[in-house]
Amino acid sequence: MRILKLIFSATIFFIVLIVISFFVSREVLLYWGSSKIKSSLRTLSQAKIRGSFQSQCLQLGSTEAGGEDLVTYQLRFLSSKDFLLEAICNQFSFDPILIEKISLPQFVTKVPGSSGFLINQSQSGIEIQVFADEINKISAGLKVDLSSLIKTRALVAENGMIVLDSKNGFIGGGPITSCNGYGYYCCQEVSQLGVGDKITGLVDCEKSCYSSCTQRPIILSFNTNPLFDPNYRIVNINSGETIEFTYVADAGKETTVGGVLDFGDGKKLPVTGLAGQSSHTYTCNRTQCEYLVQLTLEDNWGVESSETNISKINVVVNN
Repeated sequence: MRILKLIFSATIFFIVLIVISFFVSREVLLYWGSSKIKSSLRTLSQAKIRGSFQSQCLQLGSTEAGGEDLVTYQLRFLSSKDFLLEAICNQFSFDPILIEKISLPQFVTKVPGSSGFLINQSQSGIEIQVFADEINKISAGLKVDLSSLIKTRALVAENGMIVLDSKNGFIGGGPITSCNGYGYYCCQEVSQLGVGDKITGLVDCEKSCYSSCTQRPIILSFNTNPLFDPNYRIVNINSGETIEFTYVADAGKETTVGGVLDFGDGKKLPVTGLAGQSSHTYTCNRTQCEYLVQLTLEDNWGVESSETNISKINVVVNN
């Protein structure tokens, strides 16, 4: 009995110790991450005061125009953990000068949606968080929402100086960066569907930078008998003839798919499964008729396949 009490007491002590260690380490890491950001901003502000890159920009050919600063400075995130300190010469914004590359401490990440700080801008801000990835993985495994254990801190700066270090601050207003630098994902349009917030106009991910991506069904092949011209995906038949259509698909994250085969002449056929076969007879009461056949698949969550060249076939019917 005494041994059981000792085991129970030791277990309770161990659990309490883990809980205390978690909350203490969370505060320490949050402070450490904030300090790195603040120190980096001080480095940029001092570089601006000293005019550290003025001569270098002049050598490149920069000139002061319209009251603009010859050199601007920015802290720009490349991912949720890594960021750059950069000097940007006037008229050469496409080629910034790298000052230093820095990483946030282990377990500290930037909250998605912001990009960093512009020293010359009136106000810009980001949020950092601790244990976000780890807690989200545990939540998914246990199927319990533990997001309340993730602590965040807003860091807002005016002209490069931190003026607000709290939970509620202005977020955004930073430099243009990569999709991953915002903490978003560049979704592959054929195999993924963008979900949530979207950012457009980024050089590395012009159309499909989203806060998250979900897998979508993929049409691997869509063929006809008689065979179509592989260069233009056109099949020629005479009025009254029948075409046999076959397809093969990948369901993405699901195991089954459904969808619709649109024959282009007003007739449609529901399809199911990762492979299928169907026939359709075409008629034409003119000299020539053209129909666009399209295959669209959908998984159990309503996510549709992407419209691609493979998903379409042109049928030309001669009378």
